[in-house]
Amino acid sequence: VPKEVVFETRLDIAFEMIVRHGKDFPHAWTLADDEFGRSADFRAALRDEGERYIVDVPSNTLVRDLEARRPPRRKAGRGRKKETPFCRAADWRERQAPARWQRLKVRNGEKGPLEVMALRVRVRGKEGGQVGPEETLLIIRTLEEQPKTSYSLTNASREVLLEELVRVKLERRRVEQFFEEAKGETGLAHYEVRGWQGWHHHITLALLALWFCLLEKERLGKKLQR
Repeated sequence: VPKEVVFETRLDIAFEMIVRHGKDFPHAWTLADDEFGRSADFRAALRDEGERYIVDVPSNTLVRDLEARRPPRRKAGRGRKKETPFCRAADWRERQAPARWQRLKVRNGEKGPLEVMALRVRVRGKEGGQVGPEETLLIIRTLEEQPKTSYSLTNASREVLLEELVRVKLERRRVEQFFEEAKGETGLAHYEVRGWQGWHHHITLALLALWFCLLEKERLGKKLQR
């Protein structure tokens, strides 16, 4: 590793990549898992850079529902706990009526249509005692026998439809599949190099090989349809 390369956290590396290469690779959204989404600083940096994001957050993220009527203030007397408008995202979800959820078809999958239940609400987050800017909490629940629930925050405007938010959020799974295929099919993670330059050569060639495979798959698929 060159001496001029210093330690950086994954969040710093990710943001640097967005700033350095974002304009060279046109994109509409930035997506990330909750390792990145739980960082208020990371989300703030994306907003300052003009990035539109949908990032996962933990279920215990504290949020305040901006669409609900706030209860009247009560003085905190002796022995009475101070009331707070903030609650865990998971607790807020459990209080929602079933009718509020929307069933959405995301896309056609190999085993049939991919459908999920989803809802959203305008919120303000709280982290480290600070109240953040207005964002949207997006909650998605699968329709499996044992459903999985995910929580995300986005700075998308109110005009963006729920269907679009869900579609974009679930695109991250395709990115993950891309790297899984690269590791399994073209040896992305199977390197045995000892040099900095050799590592970059291996990664570049593995990704180019996967790109070639994807183009061939698309070409053969169109040929078989004729």
